[in-house]
Amino acid sequence: LVFHKGKAGESYNLASGVEIKNYDLAIKICAMLDEIFPNISARPYSEQIAFTAVRPGHDKHYSVNFAKAKKELKWKPVSAFDKALKDTVLYYISKYKNPR
Repeated sequence: LVFHKGKAGESYNLASGVEIKNYDLAIKICAMLDEIFPNISARPYSEQIAFTAVRPGHDKHYSVNFAKAKKELKWKPVSAFDKALKDTVLYYISKYKNPR
């Protein structure tokens, strides 16, 4: 859509519209991995999360504003956040299991 209808030289943000804390996203990914690609050690992936000291300017969450794409291109997310996240996790698992 951006390629065909976007203005040359312009940037467009495309996002789910879901705001989520980094930790909560990591927990979601770990739960998906536990389900579809279990850890050999049988420990939940979430037990491997390591915390570091908070740095100045450290992002607690990420949010992307896609108002420009919505307005100019009539774009909107078509996949639910959890579905798109699972598709992404499955994609990377397939690359890890079958690297090229």
